[in-house]
Amino acid sequence: VSARSSWDEDATYFFFTCGARFTAHQHLDVGNFLIYKHEELVGDGGHYDSFGTPHDVNYHLRTLAHNTVLVRDPSGTWPGIRAGTVTANDGGQHHNWPHHNGAVVDPAQWQKERALYDIADLLAFEDRGDYLYVAGDCTRAYSPKKLARFTRQIVFLRPGTFVVFDQVKSTNAAFKKTWLLQAMKPPTGTAPNLTLANGKGRLFVQTLLPHDPAVRLATGADLYSYDGKSYPPQRDTGPAPECRIEISPPQPAETDYFLHVLTATDADVASVPQATVRESAGEITVALGETRLTFRTDAVGGRIERGGRSATLATSVP
Repeated sequence: VSARSSWDEDATYFFFTCGARFTAHQHLDVGNFLIYKHEELVGDGGHYDSFGTPHDVNYHLRTLAHNTVLVRDPSGTWPGIRAGTVTANDGGQHHNWPHHNGAVVDPAQWQKERALYDIADLLAFEDRGDYLYVAGDCTRAYSPKKLARFTRQIVFLRPGTFVVFDQVKSTNAAFKKTWLLQAMKPPTGTAPNLTLANGKGRLFVQTLLPHDPAVRLATGADLYSYDGKSYPPQRDTGPAPECRIEISPPQPAETDYFLHVLTATDADVASVPQATVRESAGEITVALGETRLTFRTDAVGGRIERGGRSATLATSVP
């Protein structure tokens, strides 16, 4: 899904990916999203320093370098990717491709090996002008040994606010879950409210769920380090995120909800309205100004109230 707030030069742009695998150049990034206003604010991590380098296969291609979710099974392993050797466990999405590139040569091969490549689905989509809604099932992109369910729902409230609601259920409560945001510049502020700026653009990040989250900012030498190893790029290939924001629940649980409000503005905007969350049986409601969004916890979909109008969020793709 690609979307924009308007045709104006200061428009906010949004990209979301949640679909099948086809080509060797796809990353382990199901559920990833990008946000741009004046400049890239939320981007893809790492550098394509060369094909199959330690940085390429242990960071640049991996889930850790994208804006999605990690579920870390300490025993998780990965086969080689491209021409490289995978030596670290990032807790991200798996792959079990029969050859190192992970690409198919024609539709017949894709259908024959569908279990390898049919790894995600767009469950719902609608664009109503003042808002856009998309829901995706990211579950099959991860090893079934560690993940039972991961759905991501995003409401783009034009002109610049994104409400991101994730439901993540692991097979073991002890498997740590981490919500990722790749910030083009290190943020300021104190969690759960962070602010990042890049050029003439700014992004306000509000974490509503989990409550009392554990927040880690990976910058500098830590940016490319994890699992006791470090994978710095061999060369700089252009602008890339300088900070990885990691958000985890304070206590282990099989099922966790992540709810974030991200607001893209001009850099001279000092603050945005504070969002609030209310949890009830089977529903989670976020209030932001005059807007109310209610998400179901047993399925995708819910309700939106905005501008004096009330509507049901889509539950399918047109």
